[in-house]
Amino acid sequence: MEIKNLEKKILNGGPLSREETLLLSGIKGPDIFTLFDSSNRIREHFRGNKIGLCSIVNAKSGACSEDCSFCAQSSRSKAQIKVYPLMDKKIILQKAIEAKKSGIQRFSLVTSGRKVSAADLRKI
Repeated sequence: MEIKNLEKKILNGGPLSREETLLLSGIKGPDIFTLFDSSNRIREHFRGNKIGLCSIVNAKSGACSEDCSFCAQSSRSKAQIKVYPLMDKKIILQKAIEAKKSGIQRFSLVTSGRKVSAADLRKI
């Protein structure tokens, strides 16, 4: 099976070609379970049985003009969410400190909208 051959290639340190990567991304049906199995074996080989913790804070919520169908903050969504402007930087800093004390290794901020405005970025 092609998936197992690619698994061996990766475990031996070989890179995947673009064509091989595209082949894997198009797998469907029962072969998807073989892909999951190989992916898990590769993860265990290179990363062990460890996880890394991350935390995100929604620093600005709702009122987004974008219409992303998957997002509760989008202009299309009917979800009942809290809408608030950018959090004060003292609150953001406190959230980061709490995350660090909890053993979190990566901390990120998310905001509604296409991108963070220059004014909001200066505040952060």
